[in-house]
Amino acid sequence: MSDESNISGYDFETHLTRFARNLRTYGLMIGPTEISDAMNIFANQGFMDRASAYWCLRSLFVNRFPEINMFDQAFRRFWTFEYFDSREVQEYKSDIFTGGKKFSRRRTETVLPEHDPSSGNVLFQPNPVGASSRKSEEHRDVTHLAEINSEEVSTIASNFVRSLADKPGRRYQSTRHGTKIDLRRLLRESFRAGGEPWSIPLKSRKPRLPNVVFMLDVSGSMDKHSRNLLHLAYETCRKTSQVKVFVFSTDVSEVTREMKSNTMAEALTKISGKVAHWSGGTRIGDCLTQLSTEFGFVLNRYTTFVLMSDGWDTGDPEDVSRKLSVIKRTVKKLVWLNPLIGSGDYEQATRTLEASVPFVDVFASSRNINELKKLPALIV
Repeated sequence: MSDESNISGYDFETHLTRFARNLRTYGLMIGPTEISDAMNIFANQGFMDRASAYWCLRSLFVNRFPEINMFDQAFRRFWTFEYFDSREVQEYKSDIFTGGKKFSRRRTETVLPEHDPSSGNVLFQPNPVGASSRKSEEHRDVTHLAEINSEEVSTIASNFVRSLADKPGRRYQSTRHGTKIDLRRLLRESFRAGGEPWSIPLKSRKPRLPNVVFMLDVSGSMDKHSRNLLHLAYETCRKTSQVKVFVFSTDVSEVTREMKSNTMAEALTKISGKVAHWSGGTRIGDCLTQLSTEFGFVLNRYTTFVLMSDGWDTGDPEDVSRKLSVIKRTVKKLVWLNPLIGSGDYEQATRTLEASVPFVDVFASSRNINELKKLPALIV
């Protein structure tokens, strides 16, 4: 870079910040997170050659093809350390991205396409409450979610099923250390041994196969969290037959049959062709009502109901609490897996979560694999 970097009071961080602000006035979606990431890269890697710096900043700041020309023009000034006057932010305003100067990303990092009736343009705007009422009607390819270490998730699913199958059922099985004499087997062995059996066969009750109902939130705010939860549901289906799997956003779809495919990739391919509301808005209360109405037969006193959601909702929180109270009285245990629990900025502050607390037996984190490993111990 040129010697103009020695301008008094105009260091590199100020230069990079004003470069980003200048791009933002032309409609590029650049917020504090992108600027911070750029500064961290330069701080860790040092100053790069022109090509490396160009592609690094372009990958962070450019989201759409038409933005490339604007970025290239501004980058020439950035690389030669040409002074970006702070007044330029006042002089140039974009009619496509008004208010860009005040753009900041919310904690949930959810950005959804919404219609702006005042301008007639479709804008990408930060969602003001972390959830959207937008109803998706397009089938989405979700096969990329199959890429994960399935061995760890398989172990978690095995422990999960084992922890639920702790109570014995009504049927018996022959065991070496049983609690009762197996009379039928004793008679058969007596006939074979001429009336004097060599040992007394014992029996004990078989563990009851657990009934599990997974209800997974696949709305836009759950896009980056649904991978591990989908794999957990899939692996649980492989461990026991008493499992039902539903996905929801603004609607509910049962995907149990698809989840019983030979591979996770095959299951997701089938789900992609069936579910048309993936990455849509969120209406937890309405979806719980639909589940109880259309699929109520899957809920009984032996069922462990697992709701997987971040809690962001556009419906009435009272609807959610009322439906959860009904489900709570119907099922054996109600578990809520929330991917935001355990994150540094998590606060259980949504009205939906606050209204649901009295009816949930276990609130657990599903933020990553290590958190999911704790699930079996929490639900015992």
